[in-house]
Amino acid sequence: MLSFFQSQMDFIYFFYGLAFLLIGFVCFSIYRMKKNTIVWALLASFAVLRGIYQWLVMFQTIFGENYLLTIAILVIHVGSFALLFEFGRKGVNYRKKHVGCWVYIPIGIILFISSAVWGVHGLSDFTRYTFGFFGSILSALTLWRFSSEKKEVIHFARSAAGLVLLYGLSQFITQADVLLAQTGISIVFVRAIGATLLFICFWFYYENILREDIHQKKSGVSIRVALFILFLLATYVAGFLLINGLGAQAKSEVHKETNRMIEVVSENLSRIITNTQNTAATLSLFPDVRSALEKGEVNGNALNRILDAYQKLDESTVAYVMNLDGVVIGSSNRFEKDSFLGLNYGFRPYFKQALQDGRGLYYAIGVTSGLPGYYASRSVKNAQNQTIGVVVLKTTLRETQETFSLYRKMYLVSPEGIVLLSGDDTEGESVVPLSLVELNTIRETRQFGSGAFKPMFSEWPIDGSVIKIDNETFSVCWKQANDQGWKVLLLYRSNLIQNYRFFGFILILLFYIILLISVSNIQMIKKNLSIQYFASVVFSSQDAIIGKDFTGKILSWNSGAQKIYGYSAEEMIGQNMVQLIKETDQDKYKKELDFILGGKTIENYEMKHLKKNGESIDVSITDSPLRDVDGHFIGSTVISRDISKLKKMEKMRTEFVSIASHQLRTPLTGIKWFSELLLNGRVGELKKEQKEYIQQISDSNQRMIELVNDLLEVSHIDDEAKYKMDLARCDFSEVIKKVVDQQKVVAKIRKVSIDLDANCLKKTIVNIDHVRMEDVLENLM
Repeated sequence: MLSFFQSQMDFIYFFYGLAFLLIGFVCFSIYRMKKNTIVWALLASFAVLRGIYQWLVMFQTIFGENYLLTIAILVIHVGSFALLFEFGRKGVNYRKKHVGCWVYIPIGIILFISSAVWGVHGLSDFTRYTFGFFGSILSALTLWRFSSEKKEVIHFARSAAGLVLLYGLSQFITQADVLLAQTGISIVFVRAIGATLLFICFWFYYENILREDIHQKKSGVSIRVALFILFLLATYVAGFLLINGLGAQAKSEVHKETNRMIEVVSENLSRIITNTQNTAATLSLFPDVRSALEKGEVNGNALNRILDAYQKLDESTVAYVMNLDGVVIGSSNRFEKDSFLGLNYGFRPYFKQALQDGRGLYYAIGVTSGLPGYYASRSVKNAQNQTIGVVVLKTTLRETQETFSLYRKMYLVSPEGIVLLSGDDTEGESVVPLSLVELNTIRETRQFGSGAFKPMFSEWPIDGSVIKIDNETFSVCWKQANDQGWKVLLLYRSNLIQNYRFFGFILILLFYIILLISVSNIQMIKKNLSIQYFASVVFSSQDAIIGKDFTGKILSWNSGAQKIYGYSAEEMIGQNMVQLIKETDQDKYKKELDFILGGKTIENYEMKHLKKNGESIDVSITDSPLRDVDGHFIGSTVISRDISKLKKMEKMRTEFVSIASHQLRTPLTGIKWFSELLLNGRVGELKKEQKEYIQQISDSNQRMIELVNDLLEVSHIDDEAKYKMDLARCDFSEVIKKVVDQQKVVAKIRKVSIDLDANCLKKTIVNIDHVRMEDVLENLM
């Protein structure tokens, strides 16, 4: 539960702020409509500022602290609670003055002292204790008193008063993180729920005002309350799914990117390990190395030549030889100030591993150099296969260190969880807490120098998770570096996740803005509607919009109707709609009336209507029933659109395609007949090449005939029975070969080679229209 709330704080702050902004919207709407004993403008201003405050805190949570943002948050914090206090003070002073303006003097002194002693945090906390707490009490008393004056809103007002009082009490919980850690529940989440419930209370008072203004019956209130709460819950859930869905998408993209980075680093480490191991194995076989160990020779010339040769191959590598006591008898860095020559490293695990198993692999901080490196050791054996010493190659991880510094929070971590390499100078720290036994063992080997081994996390972070460190969000990615348990850990700071989630917040905000504008407009339209009739006639529309009662009597007539039919509004209002219907469609109109009387809507219903000059026109009709506020049927609204031109254009198109197609058939038939005469030898034998060309002409002509047939079918495309796909099972490879054969002549002329892949010649049975498929393949070629 704790991790869930921590990951969703931006979402909680967003909807917390949104709830306050919704409260502000409703209170301003009430203020415009009712000038009663409550100063709704003050309460609305408090809610708007409080919503902005919560969103600024959300920005701070997402993008980190900023000086200007902190100042803005503090100013709005003090100002919003001062407005709440003033709202409550004016409310309790409605009939008799109980709290004068003098009260601001002691509160101002308290705030000044708190800011001087405890700074910004003191001013913020004492604003909650003074303006916030006492303002909530005064506001709760104001709302409670209002409930006694307005009996019809008693439940709304008393519920709102209780919620405001609880909100004031919650101001004493200033440390949200402490409460979250102790209870697993965020106080911000609790306040957000309270603010949402408060919005519901104010909304239903607003609804009550609207019903009063349009004399609407107060029935079905409980159903509306339930539906409204369900709607709010649905939008919250949808917002949660949207935000987290976008966050998950960004998280997946970031994880892919971090995986790619780690792959590069891991490959680099693998290359270093392989090269170092191979070089150590080769060096252990040299006779001069074996000779120096057998003789006990220290810093011998022959041995030094070999070690120097390996040093030249890779400047980041130090090669040295140790006797059975662990003393270095030869080293390639013997001339440097941190030379290994003569030093004893017998305590190092890589030395002990080589003596015991013949080889050793080891990551560690250099005891002498203090530089991190990878050690590969090999035992050196004499002619009797006895171990006489150890060859070691240490490769400093300079290149890897530079790569790590590019990503800042990239770490090479031991199996125990200790950081050997990092991009942010945290070498020697531990990813997770270590036991006392593990610490003692690590200190004995001096593998990580004198590190503090301070733990970074309480437990190993999960691959793919998102964590927060110092108000920064990081995506976690790690990968095994070798088979010994070493890992490459990357904490990748990416704004992509926050940006995706922030984009989701913008979408939700736009949705609510559009919703509030729509609701506000609808409610104001309701307020100004006439009691008897709700049909709205849009006189500027180019379509005819006609209002009629249930008998067909025309009640309204717009300018679009006058343009289409030629009648003015004075001529038609009071007349029956049947006057416009062509005699042949009178029965259709009667059926339409019966349909509308049944409370149903007719859409895109084509009929023949008559204009004033007697001309018949084709129209598309949409007829919708109208009811009064009590649900009684009072008539319908007809929207009529002249589609005569569209009908004529459609007829002309069909006729043109049909005639053009038939005219094309005649010459094509002649070409087909003459091609067949030539191919059949009726006019003499043809050479093989001539016959191939004539065959291509015949095939192409046949394709043209089929295209013309298709064109004819297109002319009847609205008639489903005449235009169908001729599907049949056939060998797809045969279709391909046929099209290729048809193109070979043209290809030969254009000096293009067409080759068929072996897969194209495999028999493949498919269910297709082979003629149209040939068109497709021919077009592609």
